[in-house]
Amino acid sequence: MTDARQDKRLIIHLGYHKTGSSSLQHWLLQNADALSSHLACYNLADGSSNPLKFAAQALVLGRIDAPTFRNHVEKWAELFRSIEHPVICVTDEGLPGLPLGSLTDEFRETGIYPRAPEIVGIMAEVFAEFDPVFVVFERAAEPWLKSIHNQMHKQGCVSDDYVEFLERFEPNVDWPAMRA
Repeated sequence: MTDARQDKRLIIHLGYHKTGSSSLQHWLLQNADALSSHLACYNLADGSSNPLKFAAQALVLGRIDAPTFRNHVEKWAELFRSIEHPVICVTDEGLPGLPLGSLTDEFRETGIYPRAPEIVGIMAEVFAEFDPVFVVFERAAEPWLKSIHNQMHKQGCVSDDYVEFLERFEPNVDWPAMRA
């Protein structure tokens, strides 16, 4: 196998939810033709990043274990090795997990991306040959939490008002700790 670090670069944009990720994704999609000779993009806006996101979320939901998630990531590494582009970008704010307050039939997210370090760690190990860069957008804690609350309320995940939402989940937004 050749050393992919010399041939290509991998950029993984993880979000977070409600931090402007969609704007970046739509811009990449709108400019795909101009970027296509330099950049292969797997994007939430067109759904091409969904398989990786769904594997990460399956890990968060307890539907798969870490070794199975690693297998999914290794399949993506295989794909990336076959791509001719010098830069590969994966952009999906669902990669670090589900936002605070998310609700499925069997799961409620009560923390701020608690499995993100494990997910990023696995991706960093498997994708190491591509010298990956992980990009995360952040916002000031208060407006970010209000935006997350509004989104979860619109999706029917919570019926609490904002103060009740804070009391219920007791979120501690510690971006420096998340970066570490």
